[in-house]
Amino acid sequence: MSDSSRLLDEQTRYSMRICRRQRAISKQEGPICSSNLSFTYVSIWPPVLEPAAGEGAMQIEFPIEFIVQGTPVSQQAKRAESREEWKGRVKSASSSAIPQPHFASDERIAVTLYYFSDEPMAGDIDNIVKPILDALSRHIYIDDRQVERIVAQKFEPPNVFTFSRPTPKFAEAIGGQRPNLYVRVSNDPFEELS
Repeated sequence: MSDSSRLLDEQTRYSMRICRRQRAISKQEGPICSSNLSFTYVSIWPPVLEPAAGEGAMQIEFPIEFIVQGTPVSQQAKRAESREEWKGRVKSASSSAIPQPHFASDERIAVTLYYFSDEPMAGDIDNIVKPILDALSRHIYIDDRQVERIVAQKFEPPNVFTFSRPTPKFAEAIGGQRPNLYVRVSNDPFEELS
C-alpha cells in the first residue's frame, strides 16, 4: 500500500469516527456529516492530525499527565499575546506525553488542573481553566465540548497538603520548581467517582 493510499485510508476511518462523534455530541438522530467524505477532510482533517509526517497517526493512550512551568494566564488577561503564549506553552508541554504524530481523541474527557503557586494567587482559579482547555482542543481532543468533568485546585504557600498515592509525574509537580501547573487528561469522566 502506498503512502498516499495509507493516508487516504486513515482519513476515511478518521472521518467516519468524526461523524459518529458529532452525532453523539449533538444527540441528533441520523447523519449530520456530509456523505461526501472529501468535504469532511477539507473541514476537519488537516487541523487535527499532528503532524502529517510519519508512518501514520497514533491514538492517544489515556490518562496523560504533564507539567507546565510558570503562572497560568487568565482568560481575562488584557494582553491577547499573553494568552496565546500561555496556550502555546500548554500545548508544547502536552506534546511530551503523547505519541507523535497522533489523532486528537473523539472520546469523553476529564481534565484535572492543580496549580502549585509560589505565592498567593492574584486572580480566581476558574479564570485559568478556559485558556488551558482551548490549548488542548484540536490537539488532545477534538473540541472542548467533549470535556465532561473539570477539577481545578490551587495549592498556595503556606498551606500544607498531603497526597496518599501520587503518580511519579504528580510527585514531580508537588516537589518541583514553582510555579507550575499539573495537568491530567483522562477519557474516563467518572474514574474518581466510583
